[in-house]
Amino acid sequence: MPTEKKVNYTPEMESTLLAATPFDFETAKVLASKMRKNPRSIVAKIKRMENDESVKGERPFYKSQPEYVSKTGNAVEKKSDIVAEIAILVGAVSDSLKGLEKAPKSALVALRDSVTVGADSSDS
Repeated sequence: MPTEKKVNYTPEMESTLLAATPFDFETAKVLASKMRKNPRSIVAKIKRMENDESVKGERPFYKSQPEYVSKTGNAVEKKSDIVAEIAILVGAVSDSLKGLEKAPKSALVALRDSVTVGADSSDS
């Protein structure tokens, strides 16, 4: 006795999702409340529909969230990446500066900038 597969999204719901494309997470929240679904479920469904050959290429489906930026508007930088840059600039092994990652980020950026300026002036 074969069991029937439970259908979470009716064809009408799928057509509603396709009509709303391209959409972002805010649109997914609105559609989720209308369809009584979880917003992540809506995003997952639209992602699966995006890979479906029958609707592929019609239009872009889901626009992911923009990349994170810091309070100042610059790209987010990890302290470990800053320490690795400092290690390269001073010619040290990255592991020898391991404790430096615990320093405040502003201090690391200032150190990197001063080492960079020192390296630029010695090249001249």
